[in-house]
Amino acid sequence: MLDLLLRNGTVFDGTGADGARVDVGIQGEWIREIDDLSTTPAHRVLDCAGLFVAPGFIDMHSHSDLDLLVEPQSSPKIRMGVTLEVLGQDGISVAPIRPAHVPRVKAQLGWLLGDYPMAWPWQRVEEYLRLLHRRTTVNVSYLVPHGALRWWAMGFEERPATPQECEAMCGLLRESIQEGAIGVSTGLIYPPCIYAGQEELLALAKTTAETGGFWVVHLRNEGSRCVEALQEMLDLARASGCPLHISHFKVGGRADFHKADRLVAMLEQGARDGLEITFDQYPYTAGSTALSACLPGWALAGGAAEMVKRLKNSAQRARIREEIEGPAGDTWENMIRGATYEGIILSAAASTMNQAVVGQSLAEIGRLRRVDPAEALFDLLVEEEMKASMIIHSQSEDVVARLMRLPFQTFGTDGFRGVKPHPRLYGTYPRVLGKYVREMGHLTWADAIRRMTGAAAKRLGLRDQGLMRAGMRASITAFDPERVSDRATFAEPTRDPEGIRYVLVNGQIALENGTETKVPAGRVCGVNWRD
Repeated sequence: MLDLLLRNGTVFDGTGADGARVDVGIQGEWIREIDDLSTTPAHRVLDCAGLFVAPGFIDMHSHSDLDLLVEPQSSPKIRMGVTLEVLGQDGISVAPIRPAHVPRVKAQLGWLLGDYPMAWPWQRVEEYLRLLHRRTTVNVSYLVPHGALRWWAMGFEERPATPQECEAMCGLLRESIQEGAIGVSTGLIYPPCIYAGQEELLALAKTTAETGGFWVVHLRNEGSRCVEALQEMLDLARASGCPLHISHFKVGGRADFHKADRLVAMLEQGARDGLEITFDQYPYTAGSTALSACLPGWALAGGAAEMVKRLKNSAQRARIREEIEGPAGDTWENMIRGATYEGIILSAAASTMNQAVVGQSLAEIGRLRRVDPAEALFDLLVEEEMKASMIIHSQSEDVVARLMRLPFQTFGTDGFRGVKPHPRLYGTYPRVLGKYVREMGHLTWADAIRRMTGAAAKRLGLRDQGLMRAGMRASITAFDPERVSDRATFAEPTRDPEGIRYVLVNGQIALENGTETKVPAGRVCGVNWRD
């Protein structure tokens, strides 16, 4: 007798094939058979008439690294149909880490991962992952953060690594992959990754390739120098032999939208040349990151305390202002030029003094304070000591749709919590299905599901996730194709989506008709992970 039977649904297998009217039988954590099972007995039957039944969705870019330790049910993701989150993104995360470094790293990453009053009782990647394994509702995979390797090997030095330090990082990288990580991430607009030289990046990418992992990158620039930034990583992939995955691929800034054609041509040429290329994308024309990312990299050196000193120094403040408002040609990613002060919204602030202006633009905050927007930005950063985030309205709907149709695209939320988080944290997958598939027709149902499931699992190297086949793990999402849609908006970003009926994680029901079970069914997913 089956433990669970999903009956009468239209089943999509995650390969891009059209759906078929079959039943899905589950035994324990596994899919046992997919066929007409109308006469097969089961302890529990879920009627999926009128629903599309698919593999559970995979969030290729998640920042739940600490959230899952505090709220292991992962409610926003489960309610979107997500059954696996990929942590360790942008080169800045929590493991490996030396105990002495915890206070400073906590302070530096609070804007992204949450400023939780909790101990970090781990050092190695395996120790961190053990705290998540079979304790969360979702499955998790982990990327080794480049920044964490740097902090471990060379402390908080802000310079290229020496050959000996590179060797130490590569050794720790190999060990971390053996402990269960699936690849490496770097964020080339964030400290400390921005201080790496090309020799360091190449050494790490070669080591990643040797371990069977892949290289995940937040490009050095997604606006005025996006072509050069993509070329840098394509060159690295060629030189290292490492598969390349680009995080939240986009073009930011109206003046640079036309460069999408060039970027697409570069990716397609790289694929023809034999490079293994993928990327993830969120389905919105606004991004989100640290408010401090408005400043050039040199202004962030030394962490929050040094940044505050610079912004309190009139000469340094004037230099920063000149760079962020000056002529084009900068080598760093200029958020101000890409979005304008009207398009940058304060989405979270750590202190109590600025809660009243969360959700307002830098231009609006400047008007309230009777200063210009640049001064408002600098004052906010001083007051919040870097612990503030923003939403950046800088992209084009046409470019979002163009990139979405590329065959090597997958989806990710890039979502992190805050007072006014980006709605992608609550709406990404239903938005794709409701807006870009049902309403606009940019993708077919089968192809959208493939990108969310089978294609994502293939990139992660997971052999038991992402497909609806006998012998695969029973992580499944069933949704109503007529009703599925996002409800989260920039004004009300925490509204749950509609149309997600059932979510299963490893054979256990995590969501049923809007009710979460909060079952700790999740597991760590990695080629080398040992239960």
